[in-house]
Amino acid sequence: MALEKKNNHLITEDVFFLLDRIEGKGYPARLVGGAVRNWLLNIEPTDIDIATAAPPAETMRIFEAVDGARVVPTGIDYGTITVAFGGKSYEITSLRKDVQTFGRKAIVQFSDSFVEDSQRRDFTINAIYVDKNENIFDYHNGMEDISQQNIRFIGCPEDRLREDFLRILRYFRFVVCYGRCKINEEYLALINGLKDHITLLSSERILAELLKMLAVNDSHRIIPAMKPVLDVLFDLDRDPLEVVCQLNIFAEMTAVERLGLLLKFSRRRDLKSRYNFPRLLSRMISLDLVADIDLGADMEVGADNCLEPVLRRRLKGLPGDLRHFFICYAAVLSATCSGNVSVVEILGILRRLEDFCRHGYADFPLRAADLGELPPTKLELNELMKATKHFWLTADQTVGREECRQFALDYGKKLNITMAKN
Repeated sequence: MALEKKNNHLITEDVFFLLDRIEGKGYPARLVGGAVRNWLLNIEPTDIDIATAAPPAETMRIFEAVDGARVVPTGIDYGTITVAFGGKSYEITSLRKDVQTFGRKAIVQFSDSFVEDSQRRDFTINAIYVDKNENIFDYHNGMEDISQQNIRFIGCPEDRLREDFLRILRYFRFVVCYGRCKINEEYLALINGLKDHITLLSSERILAELLKMLAVNDSHRIIPAMKPVLDVLFDLDRDPLEVVCQLNIFAEMTAVERLGLLLKFSRRRDLKSRYNFPRLLSRMISLDLVADIDLGADMEVGADNCLEPVLRRRLKGLPGDLRHFFICYAAVLSATCSGNVSVVEILGILRRLEDFCRHGYADFPLRAADLGELPPTKLELNELMKATKHFWLTADQTVGREECRQFALDYGKKLNITMAKN
């Protein structure tokens, strides 16, 4: 992949000011990291990281004197400060080398060498520097690796991984995002040998990295290679994983839904105590489909088509933010439990259920105002609505507003509740 002519702007007016301000005090400064990588790929840069030979205390003094700038020592022990300026935040880090590393922690020594600073970074494509005039400094052939879509560690891969075991997950993410899912077999063997160390990471860092990876549409392609690592984290069932890849339903799912779908097939019973899941993800994991379906009968798909009515009834009782996830989960589970079901049949069910939700059939259609004058007591109204919703939930066919209203009126008569007609 040849690098394209860049139409986006890396050195904006504010970025130029920051770099020029540091250099004006006698310290070289350059951009580095993801912003440079994305700029070279003609992707709009987002987070801007600056590397400078200025010591961190000096960097703080330089920007504390700038009107409109706010300086925060976010990681000053490692040479990093954050400067809020012009409505954006910029991380400025002093050049350094890691003398000794302990996972995310390290003993560091500040430096004035960009080459030395580059050697502590993870991948070659993240170690390209650009000065204020957009001159490029590439010490590890990172531009060639970008062009070839090659994700390559700097120096000794095992050293880079042992410095921070999150790089195991980052490797897979970068392969998905920038490497056409091409796995280096030597790296994969090394990762599998170190995979148990990933449990030393915090659940927040693990989940954040997985969600970043799963936000990419091609992420399902990397899951088979990641299986040993995912097993250390979640102990996943292989069969559903294979079905997830075969059905290719990831494309229409959010990153949270994709992770939720993988976690539904975890064999671990301590997931919620081990991981601090976001609320929506926790609700997805707790969603119980098996309890509502007789896997021996309802999962059969064919002439009788037992599955769809069961799933429609279940969909009606779910809040809107869980429905699409439920449909995808049901498709994978049904394909797993019924060996004679074709992918075409499963995808057909999935599409019909999506259409069922899209047209509002999954929302209870009756409102109290539809019944005319309210019944004599609130207790009686609650009884009517509860009975009508049960009728609607258990109906195999689509039941609309008028059918629910008529049921409520008839049920009200049984309870001797008199309501005025609309």
